Amino acid sequence: LILLRREVRQAVERLPAPYRQIIVHYYMDGWTDDRISRELFNPPVHRATAKKRRDRALELLRGQLTDQASVDQE
Repeated sequence: LILLRREVRQAVERLPAPYRQIIVHYYMDGWTDDRISRELFNPPVHRATAKKRRDRALELLRGQLTDQASVDQE
């Protein structure tokens, strides 16, 4: 479990900064999509746009974790 947490944390750290910020604030700090849309974007964006970017950040994170799992299995 500790190894898994470390791998997830490292994968989050490898994300491009805008996506990393969204993941950290949403999942670790408990921000809503509304708050992310207001505080991370200048000018503020619609909540749906913030959600789409969060979805994209999750896709990137899943991809990194899948790639890492593939390397670990070799």
